[in-house]
Amino acid sequence: MEVMGNTNYTTLLKHAENDDTRKLLLQIQSDQHEVFDHGKIIKGDEVLKLKLYGYTFHLQKRCACSSLSILYEIFEENQHQLLPGFDGSAASVVADVGSNEGFYVMKLKRGNPDLKVHSFEPNPNALSLLEENIKENNIKNVHIHKCALSDTSEQRSFQIVDEITAIGGFRIFGYRPWLDVDRIKRITVRSFTLDEMLRDENHIDILKIDVEGAEHKVLNGAEKTLLKTSNVVVECHSDEIKEKIKNNMAKKGFTLLKDTEGKCGDLYFSI
Repeated sequence: MEVMGNTNYTTLLKHAENDDTRKLLLQIQSDQHEVFDHGKIIKGDEVLKLKLYGYTFHLQKRCACSSLSILYEIFEENQHQLLPGFDGSAASVVADVGSNEGFYVMKLKRGNPDLKVHSFEPNPNALSLLEENIKENNIKNVHIHKCALSDTSEQRSFQIVDEITAIGGFRIFGYRPWLDVDRIKRITVRSFTLDEMLRDENHIDILKIDVEGAEHKVLNGAEKTLLKTSNVVVECHSDEIKEKIKNNMAKKGFTLLKDTEGKCGDLYFSI
């Protein structure tokens, strides 16, 4: 069994729907060896198309290793979907804060094509792939919002890393000693609050948040939204943030159902 990071390439190869996808998976696996073993930075703007799980996924060559890792977490390990009520199968409306390249949206829509999704993503590198993945697969009723979410509405400085679309935020956390600070780019994005963006929705079945350390800011800007939300899953990026969110959500009347632990573990809440 070939496993790199959390990605089981043997499993992914079984899901490959054509020879081109199998070849691309083997190439990405080889690139990941170079990254892990030799610290190589993969370059290239080429968009790779992989046919897996009934979808065509658009991955950018320079980001493919990390993107495939996230795809595997969501489609094989059910990240953010571990508990009943969180897989979207019985939901009508989901808000996905930090959609990245759209894998979570695609997984939920596979099980519930009629689901309405509000998808929020400020990173332009991830956003372009998110849009292509939704368009290529003819996925309907996904409302893509090209903005960040916080507790204020304003222009904000935002940090990204070209080779890893999953890393991006108002401030990229420093627990990644392998990340050269020179690779961090700063851009300007528009931020809004969830209360502004979802004011026209009467009910939210699932609110999923993965925003690189700004989780508490998103929740602070969602006071009204949380009053009409049933389930919340938050990926946390430090123990300090976890405790702050647990306390905050308890005050709002939510029950903690599960803590998956780990540096980037999920917290599952239900009203």
